Amino acid sequence: MPSPSTADRSARFATRPPGVYDVVVALFCALLLISNVAAVKLIQFGPDIEVLGFPVLPIITDGGALLFPLTYVLGDVLAEVYGWRGARRAIVIGFAVSVLASATFLLVGAAPPADDWGTRMRSRPSWGSCRGSWLRRWPATPSGSC
Repeated sequence: MPSPSTADRSARFATRPPGVYDVVVALFCALLLISNVAAVKLIQFGPDIEVLGFPVLPIITDGGALLFPLTYVLGDVLAEVYGWRGARRAIVIGFAVSVLASATFLLVGAAPPADDWGTRMRSRPSWGSCRGSWLRRWPATPSGSC
């Protein structure tokens, strides 16, 4: 039996066509996570203005409203360029990452805090309120992305 040549003994990897699918999926997942975390805070635009007794300004929205619409754009790009299968895969990956983030926040919230946690966090928002808001929001993530 002939001995294998050095080319046969080298590692072989699957070949992939060049493309930006991975980058678009990573951006989609990042925008999804960042918008879900930013949605914890309400933001206000504009001064107080009323027209005929009805408030026109300020516009009050959550922080996620700034980035979340971009996930729809990326979802459309994925569907048009890579088909429904590629878009569905990106959405499932985004949902899985959101579940992982929620599970991590849940475990971190259940873990005992450091002794000086209360002293350092007096001037900052409560970890529990941010975590609770995130946990209530993540189940709606796939319904908004599909």
